[in-house]
Amino acid sequence: MQRKKTQSILVAGLLAVVLLVSLIPMAFAEENLISPVSGLDVATISDIDNGINGADGAGKMFGQRLGLLFTFNKEKKAEKELKLARLELIRARIATEHNDSKALEHALANHNRWIEKFELRMNDTSDKPTRQGINKSLNHLVGLERAVEVHEFHIVRLNLLINESNLTEEQIAKVQEKINQIEENIAHLKDVQEAKKDKLKTKLMAVSNMTENEAEDEIEEIEDSHDLSEVQKYVAEKRMNQTQEQIVHLQDKIAEAQAEGKNTSKAEARLVEMQAGLTQAGVLYAAGNYSEAKAQLNMGERLEKQNKEREGRGNKSFENETDDEEHENETEDEDNESLD
Repeated sequence: MQRKKTQSILVAGLLAVVLLVSLIPMAFAEENLISPVSGLDVATISDIDNGINGADGAGKMFGQRLGLLFTFNKEKKAEKELKLARLELIRARIATEHNDSKALEHALANHNRWIEKFELRMNDTSDKPTRQGINKSLNHLVGLERAVEVHEFHIVRLNLLINESNLTEEQIAKVQEKINQIEENIAHLKDVQEAKKDKLKTKLMAVSNMTENEAEDEIEEIEDSHDLSEVQKYVAEKRMNQTQEQIVHLQDKIAEAQAEGKNTSKAEARLVEMQAGLTQAGVLYAAGNYSEAKAQLNMGERLEKQNKEREGRGNKSFENETDDEEHENETEDEDNESLD
C-alpha cells in the first residue's frame, strides 16, 4: 500500500517536471518575439469598443497568471501585468451586471494591485546606453502608453456602468472609493510614463549628440509608428460621444421632472457645466490636442461625481417645489429664531 502511494507521488512529480520543461521554452521564445507594430486597424478599434467582454472569463485569467510565472523578461512581465489588470476590469463588469458588490470590490482591489506592480516593473526596466538600446526602450514605453490610453477608457466605461447599476447607495459609495483610487493610480502612472520618456530623451540627446528638437522629432516618429495620436484621437471621440449621451439623458430627466412639478435648478446647473465642458473639449479636439480634450472630460466626470457624493445618490437634483418651499420656510424660521 505504501509502495503504491510512493509510486503515485513519483508519477505526479514527474508530470509536473514534464509540464515545467515544456513551458520554459515557450516563455523564452516569447521573450525573443518582436511584435509587429500595427496601425489603428479594425482589431484596435474593436479592442477599444468591446475590450471588456464577459467572454474573456476566468480561463484567460489563469492562463495570464501562469504565463507571468514563466516570463523572465521585465518588459514582457509589465505587459502581462497590465493584461491581468484589464482582465480584472472584465470581472468587475460581470460583477456589476450581476449586482454583486463584493465581487466588484474584490476585482477592483486586484486591479489596483496589478497596476501598482505594473508601474514598479516599468520603472525597473534598464536601458542600454546606445541609440539602438534607447530607441528599443522608447518603443516599449510608447507601446505601453498606448495600452494605458485604452485601459483608462475601459475604466471610464466601467464607472458609467456602475453609476447606472442597481447597486444600493451604500454599495456604490464603497465601490466609488476604489474607483477613485484607480483613477489616482492611472493619473500617477501616466505622470511616471511621461517622466521616463523625458529621461530617455535626455539619454538619447547625450549618446547621439542630438539637439532637444531632434530628439523630440525621433520620439514623435516612434509615437507615430505606434499610432499613439490616432488612439488618443479615437478615445477622445468616444469620450465626447459618451458625454453627449449623458447630456441628452440628463435633458430628458429634467423634462420629466419639470412635468411632475419638481425643482430642477441643480440639474440645470449641472447640465450647463457638462455642456461647457464638452464645448471646451471640442475646441481642444479640433486643435489636435486629444489628450487635453480627454482630460477636460475626465475633469467634468470628477466634478459630477463630487456633486453626487455631496448630495447623496438618488434624485436630489430634482426636488418637489413644495419641499423646496418648506425648506426655505424652515430656514427663514431658523433665522428669525436666531434674531430673537
